[in-house]
Amino acid sequence: MKTILAFGFCFVHFIFSSAQQEWVKGAVVLKNNKVLVGEISKKPLHELILINSQEGMKALPANHIAYYRFYDVQENINRQFLSVKGNDLFGSHRFYEIVIQGKVKVLRKYHKRSEFVELDEAKDFDYFAFIQEQLIPLKSFKNKVLPRLQDEHPFEISTFLALNKTELQSIKAAFEIIHYYNTIEDSKKLLAQME
Repeated sequence: MKTILAFGFCFVHFIFSSAQQEWVKGAVVLKNNKVLVGEISKKPLHELILINSQEGMKALPANHIAYYRFYDVQENINRQFLSVKGNDLFGSHRFYEIVIQGKVKVLRKYHKRSEFVELDEAKDFDYFAFIQEQLIPLKSFKNKVLPRLQDEHPFEISTFLALNKTELQSIKAAFEIIHYYNTIEDSKKLLAQME
């Protein structure tokens, strides 16, 4: 037991004392819906974040977090990361950045081994559709994602594909079709609220 505690202390100390920690203002929503606001330092290689809030500094692993967000000053964009339970043997949680919001989300995961390199949006990330709590790689969009979207809105999706002469093999096309699907779903919700 002492060995485990010593290892845990050393690990947390290493994470907290790492050089070049970047802190940004943001918010963390825990699995129990508690919200923490403060400064966040992300540790993507360890699937945890550090937060310095009114409650003090904490290291929070992905399995305790629903999502977190912050404003990326350098890129001038709000970023949001979702904690998703994997379907590996241990059911470990990992952070995925939300690229497209909606009923069907598009998530991405950085797949380089080092976090200290310049990022290439197309090559350094794996992209996924997140449908009903299930991650589906966008490489399988045509066979595994598109049929599910067409099942719900066959006329609209088929019309969109025909009018836009969409090339189904590209990630860009997958983004466009998922975005269009989400606008259909948003319109349905709006109409239901107006009735």
